[in-house]
Amino acid sequence: MKERRDIAKIMNLLTILQEQMTLAPDARPAKAGVEAIRKTTLELIKAALAPVES
Repeated sequence: MKERRDIAKIMNLLTILQEQMTLAPDARPAKAGVEAIRKTTLELIKAALAPVES
């Protein structure tokens, strides 16, 4: 199942989202970072709800 393109895309987006959401212990969220998280989340939703490719 990991070899399917849609699953691979979702896994990649989750990795990106994890990186975007990881802050240094003393760091505060920045507006640009939150906007990047929002964009990635929207891509993830679209990928998750897209029709299954055969």
